[in-house]
Amino acid sequence: MPGAPELNLRIVLAEPPEGVRYCLQRRSRADCVDHATSSGGDMVFHVPVRVKPGGEAPDFLGPMVRGRPGDRHIAILIGTLAGDEGSCWTRGLKIRLLRISWAQVEAAQATPGGALQGRFIARARDGSPACATAKVAEDGAWRTVPSR
Repeated sequence: MPGAPELNLRIVLAEPPEGVRYCLQRRSRADCVDHATSSGGDMVFHVPVRVKPGGEAPDFLGPMVRGRPGDRHIAILIGTLAGDEGSCWTRGLKIRLLRISWAQVEAAQATPGGALQGRFIARARDGSPACATAKVAEDGAWRTVPSR
């Protein structure tokens, strides 16, 4: 939707397993960007989105946004899906956007150079890469931060 206000999302994966490759998925599985291999420390993905005006809750749009209205998410592919053919992992991680409020969107947009940051658990209990719907890290509720 042209003219929809922009918002920068900053997605932090908390301490993913070292040596695992990740990327952001666009509309199709074959279309991935921002490939990065984990060093074991936090990984950060910057995702520009547009916010559809109106509605009870924000609705997000853009090439990285997947899902239906009311159930939008950002997909992060892992291992072989991220282009690492030698990986033993073939996984995906869904960063759900449904808990973001209008107040949070407006605060991030009102902050010069601001972004809305969420921090997510990137390691499963067995030490492997987390997959399916990402769980918010203990300190990870969406909040306004400088974009870089």
